[in-house]
Amino acid sequence: MKEKTSKIAQSMQVDGDIVSSGDLIVEGELRGSFAGGNLIIGPSGRIVGEVKGEAIECAGHLEGHVQATSLKLTKGGCQAGTVVTGELTVESGAIVDCVLHSGTVESTLVQPAKICAKAKKNVDLTRYLGAFKEGQRPCCFEVPWSERWEMYDHILDLLKKNKPLIQVVGDSGSGKTVLVEKLLTASLKNYTLLCLREKIGSVTLLLKEVAASLGLTGHEKLTARAQVLAQIRKELARRSEHGERVVLLIDDAQEMFQATMEGVIRLLSGACGEEEVNPRERLHIILFGTSDMSSTMVSIIREYFIDETNCQLSLEPLTMKDTADYLRLGLQVASQGEEAVAMSLLPNETIKKIHVHSNGSIAAINSLMDNALENTHRAGGDSIILE
Repeated sequence: MKEKTSKIAQSMQVDGDIVSSGDLIVEGELRGSFAGGNLIIGPSGRIVGEVKGEAIECAGHLEGHVQATSLKLTKGGCQAGTVVTGELTVESGAIVDCVLHSGTVESTLVQPAKICAKAKKNVDLTRYLGAFKEGQRPCCFEVPWSERWEMYDHILDLLKKNKPLIQVVGDSGSGKTVLVEKLLTASLKNYTLLCLREKIGSVTLLLKEVAASLGLTGHEKLTARAQVLAQIRKELARRSEHGERVVLLIDDAQEMFQATMEGVIRLLSGACGEEEVNPRERLHIILFGTSDMSSTMVSIIREYFIDETNCQLSLEPLTMKDTADYLRLGLQVASQGEEAVAMSLLPNETIKKIHVHSNGSIAAINSLMDNALENTHRAGGDSIILE
C-alpha cells in the first residue's frame, strides 16, 4: 500500500463519496463511491456503490460497478454487479456474481488494461460430476452474505448472549440437518456440543444420555432422577469454571416425546417453569424441527418463545440470489483452481429454472443440479442445461 492510506474501521459506517489520492482499507461499511488508489476490503468490510481504483483486493462484500487495473477476490469475498478490469483473480471460496466488460474506461484515476477475447474451449465436466452430492457439495451455511450465513451467525450470537433455549424450524430439505452437522463440526471456542437424534421415553433416561455424552461414569447404576441430575449439574458447573459451556442439539425435535423434552428443558436449561437453575449449571438447548413442531410443544415452552421471539428462527426457502451463490460456490469448489472456467458453465437461465423447480429447497437444488451436470456431461455440452 502507498504511504497515504486511510481506513474505515469495523465500527464505522460511511454514507457518501470518497475521492482520494491514496489508498483505502475498508473493515466497516461504505455506502457511496470510492475513487482513488489501491483498495483492500477486509472480511468484515462492505461497499455498496461505484468503485474506481488501481489494485482492488476483496475478502468482504463489494456490490456495484467496479473499474480497476486488477481485481482479486480472496476466500470469503463476494462481488456482485459489473466489473471492468485488466486482471481478475478469484480464489477458491470467493463468489463472483457479475458481468465482466473489456475495453478502456474514461477515468482520470484508472485506465484498465484491455481484455482480449479468447476462443471458447471445450470444457471437460468430469471434475464437476458429484459436486452436489453428499460429502462433496458445499455447506449452504458457508455461502458468503447469504441468509443462511446470517442465520448461523445469529445462532452463535444467541449462544454468546447466554440464551438457554433456541428453536430452528424448517420444512423437509431446508437444511436443518446440515445446520446440525455444521454446528457439530465447527471449532467453537469454549463450547462443547452434544446431539440427540432418537426418541427417549423418560426424563431419567434422557438425563442418562446427556451424562454419557459428557463422558460421566457411574450414571448407569443410578435409578433416581435426582441423582443423575446432580451428577450432570456438578459436571456443568466444573466446566463453567473453566469457561466452557455445553449445548445440546435435538434433531427432529417434533418426533420426540414432548413431556420428556419439557422435563429436561425445565431441569437443565432454566428456560421454563419454576425450576431455578444456577447459570453455572445451565445446559443450552437448540431444538431443530419442522414447522408444526410448535403446535406439539407444551404451553410453557410456547410461552417462552412468545417472549423470546429472537430465539425462534425459521429456515425459509432460498432466494434467487442465494440459490445462484450456492450453485456457483459448488462449482468453484470443484473447479480445482479454474474458477473463471467454472463461472462460465452456469447460464443465468439454468439458475432460474433450478430455483423455480426447487422452490428454494436445498435438497431439491442439489438433486436438480446433480442431474443437470450428468446430462450435460453425457451430451458433451459446454454449459450446464436443465432439461
